[in-house]
Formats: sequence, structure tokens, C-alpha cells
Amino acid sequence: MGFCGCHNANVHQRVAEEHRDAKSAKPLASPWSFAALLDPISPECFCAEYWGQRPLRVERGNSGFYRDLFSLAELERYLSMDELFTRHSITTPSREYGLPDPPPDSIGEVYERLLHGDSLRLRRMECFLDPSAPVLSLLRNMELTLQHPRDSLSCYVTPPGAQGLGPHHDETEIFTLQVSGTKRWRLFHRVDTDQPGMHDPGQLAEAAQDFVLEAGDLLYVPRGYVHDVITTGVPSFSLTIVFSPFRWSAVLDLLVARLTGTSAFMEPMPAGMLLGETRPDSFRQQLQARVELIREELSRLSVDALAD
Repeated sequence: MGFCGCHNANVHQRVAEEHRDAKSAKPLASPWSFAALLDPISPECFCAEYWGQRPLRVERGNSGFYRDLFSLAELERYLSMDELFTRHSITTPSREYGLPDPPPDSIGEVYERLLHGDSLRLRRMECFLDPSAPVLSLLRNMELTLQHPRDSLSCYVTPPGAQGLGPHHDETEIFTLQVSGTKRWRLFHRVDTDQPGMHDPGQLAEAAQDFVLEAGDLLYVPRGYVHDVITTGVPSFSLTIVFSPFRWSAVLDLLVARLTGTSAFMEPMPAGMLLGETRPDSFRQQLQARVELIREELSRLSVDALAD
């Protein structure tokens, strides 16, 4: 099980500190595996102890860990592609209130906004990266290990002191790879929702965690964790890998798919069911019969059916 550390809520911090003190972290290299990304946490431990449950921060003390994964020089080459501007893959998020600025329409406008203090976000990178790109190899291995669908790959470039969206939460599972520079992260409480949302800073309590993510570090933030990110005194370049996981609501989807087309559920509900003294009893009996059908179908569900 590696460093699973069951029943020890602080194991990830202890392991990361030991790993950092040993200064044994090497630059991420082929075959660009999820295990190498998580090291010293094992994939088995991550799936059991962290996935969908709590944040994980891996501190490496190695600023060059991601140097061969994706670089700013590669990013600039892609920014020369007109396709990125026509498909609106590039945005410049800002903390300022009001309507966001329209997407930039040229690389010159991108640089102008960066000089103005805005951040740069390049979305859906998997749509235009070379298929042999190391970062895509990493994504494929993450999907294979987690067995959940990857949503997107994005990168963020932020000038010194830049501020992003402000406190917010996401509806997805997010991995942040700090390629260069640093960012200050504040993690607050967790909200139980499947929709993204913004939060008023004045309504938030003290952050539960407040730390600086260094170059070479990894941060995983599960769905619903309210967080705020601010660039420190140096420029920052990071990659964000987003997963939209299969949820337990898939059980309901499977039940609906199996029962919707049956005669019992295709029939209309009784007309005039609230008229007369006996109508409610008749309706209650018909409802109970269909509830029993749902129970029967639920009892037949299997792991294999859900896996399919």
C-alpha cells in the first residue's frame, strides 16, 4: 500500500516533509505516470484516502520537477496559432466585478493584458497539443488509473501580484501542477453542490489552510472546496488537470434507463385522482406497485452493470 497511512489524517503532510527533507525528488520524466506525479503518495492511497474527500498537497523542494513536461517556450509556440483565437481557447480572467473582457483576438493583445496585470488562461489544450506531448501521456495514464473521465487540461500564466476570480468553488476534481513561480492558496470550507459558485470574501471565515504552492509542487482540490488563489511577487506558470467523475447518481440514471420504457411507467397517472373518496387510495396502491418495481430493479443492479 505504500504510504497509504489509513486512519492518520496528517499522513500526507508528514510524508511530504520527509520527502522534501530527503531532497530525493527528480524531474518528472517518461513514462509520465500518475504514480510519479503523486510520489511519495501511492495511487492506491490517493484513491482510498483523498479522491473526492480531502485536498492533497505534495511539496517536493524541486523547482525543476516539471521542466520536461510542458514549458513556457512551448506555450508561446502554440500562442502563434490563429486557431486558438478563433475558437476562443484563450481568456484573461480578472478579479474585477462586472462582465469579463471578451477573449483576446491576437497574441499582441495577450501580452498587453498580461502587462496590465491580467492572468492568461489557455483552455482545452488537449484539443491542439501534439498527440505525442508528454503532458498528454500523463493525462492518459491518470484516466487509466482513476477510471474517471478527464474534463480538460488548461494552463495559467499570471504576472506578479495578479489576482484571479476571487473566492470560489468548482464542481469538478482539480489537480494543479505548479510548473514555475509560486502562488498563494487559501482553502476555506466545503459546500455540497454539483454547481460552481462565487463567494463574498467578507462572508468567509479564516482560511482552514493558507500556504504557498512552490514550483514543482502538486495540489489536488476536490469538488466543492471554496478556495482563493493569488500570485506572489514572481510570475507564475501552472497546469490544471480537471476531472468530471462518474457520480453515484449514475445508479439513478441506470434505473431510469431500465424502467422508463416498461408498460408500468409508460402508463399515464389516473385522471381525476383527487375526486371522490376512493381515488386517493387507488392512486396510492398504483404508486406502491411501481415503488416495488423500482426496488426489484435496484436489487438486480450489479457492479458489472454500473461498470458498463
